[in-house]
Amino acid sequence: MGTLASNRRPIAHLASDSQLMPMTGTLVETIHPAPPYDFALTARASRFYNTLGAFDGSAYWRALRIGQGLALVRLAATGTPDRPAIDVYLMATRGEVDHDALRRHVRRILNLHLDLSGFYDVARRDERLWRVVESLSGLHIFQTETIFEALAITVLEQQISLAAAQRGERWLIEWAGDRIVWNGTAHAVFPPASRLAQASIADLTPTKVTFRRMRTVIDVARMEMENSFERLREQPLDDAYRALVSLSGVGHWTAAWTLARGTGHFIYFGSADVALRAAVNHYVYGQPGRCDAATTDAYFRQFGEHAGLAAYYTLMKWAFDRYATP
Repeated sequence: MGTLASNRRPIAHLASDSQLMPMTGTLVETIHPAPPYDFALTARASRFYNTLGAFDGSAYWRALRIGQGLALVRLAATGTPDRPAIDVYLMATRGEVDHDALRRHVRRILNLHLDLSGFYDVARRDERLWRVVESLSGLHIFQTETIFEALAITVLEQQISLAAAQRGERWLIEWAGDRIVWNGTAHAVFPPASRLAQASIADLTPTKVTFRRMRTVIDVARMEMENSFERLREQPLDDAYRALVSLSGVGHWTAAWTLARGTGHFIYFGSADVALRAAVNHYVYGQPGRCDAATTDAYFRQFGEHAGLAAYYTLMKWAFDRYATP
């Protein structure tokens, strides 16, 4: 089987297929999320868990697959975290794009269902956690387009540094993803399962992850073709989790992060995350190095159903402090 490179048309050709909107774009709708919702902070944080999408300091750009077409949207905050408003602009399309489907897609990606109020009430009772949470007030998570995408990128990130994993993800997207061009810049969407299902281990070697993880990516792409993982959205969270961990190559950490990225629901992803253990040692105990696994798990266990969000905020605080200013 040949590589998939031949399936991807040159960017210049794609540009001629795109329907461009006015330079400012076409306003599709204005969304008013429940407060607090810090759109700019969430957009800046997204680079730590997704290589797709780009924040230019004032707006977040994202290419989306809508049915058989592609759409490029620009999302811009016009409100404040306490009175949030997000303008959705359509900048370009490729193929037929249903606007109602586009609105549903954008709303899902913005993860509007996440209610932070209960979590914040719990966080305020622990001074150590509240110092972390207060500094990131209004932080949400942008969902991936599909659960398959969330699962595939999380598999690539197993037991590897984030920087190395994201290099592999970018290569994969460049190799097999589709893209839409606006003003000379290409904006990509994640490769469809149909392409990755045809890949071989040799095809995916440039991702520089282990053969086992390459095999898992191919396998889950084939599963997606047979019975889409989108069905998990309709299931209770515990059932969706059990379905994921039943897959070969998918453990607790991978399932929890897949659900966070793909559905916006947080399960505590656990002390297998070494960056989280380092963050706990720093923010909770004021010590260098990594906390031991048992101590890390015990710390988050006290937050009950909010342990997943507590861990997410702690990890994002660590990422911002190490690599960027919130």
